[in-house]
Amino acid sequence: MFNVNTSDVAMQSALNYVCANFNCSEIRPGGPKYYPNNLRDHASWAIDAWYQAYPLNPFSCDFSNSASVVCENCTCVLKANLTDYEKISVLNYVCGTLNCSEIGPGGSHYIPNTLDNHCGWAVNTWWHQYSWTYEGCDFGGIAYLTPEVCNGNPPPSHTKRPPPTLSSADASQQEK
Repeated sequence: MFNVNTSDVAMQSALNYVCANFNCSEIRPGGPKYYPNNLRDHASWAIDAWYQAYPLNPFSCDFSNSASVVCENCTCVLKANLTDYEKISVLNYVCGTLNCSEIGPGGSHYIPNTLDNHCGWAVNTWWHQYSWTYEGCDFGGIAYLTPEVCNGNPPPSHTKRPPPTLSSADASQQEK
């Protein structure tokens, strides 16, 4: 969906651009995404489909500043191939501000009792409780949000704390 300030001309322009360069048969008559049959819904589908096809291009969800990447029902997840040191560092950071008893013995997320599962629970829970922004799920480059959706209506910032990053101070505390 586009924000309320996006004109029909801008939405039509985005729709025309995407459908001239991408298969938009899903929003054509008879397609599974044809209804609701209106400009706003068709253009929103088109920009998201375009973004999903070309997510690495930083401009694939811009459309002259009428759209941006948002995350609805997202999960903050760890990147693959992290070291145990990185996982322990972020776990210590998160559990320094968040009640992590859920991943302690007897907690509802204790099992499976692995560093990956405990750290994954911690970053996702922290993100849902304190941030809700893309930056808030970065944790110094070791986590990301999924799934991302290109949308014309970015959510308001709900950041309650500055986005977390792992600093050298976090690393030195870990060594003690």
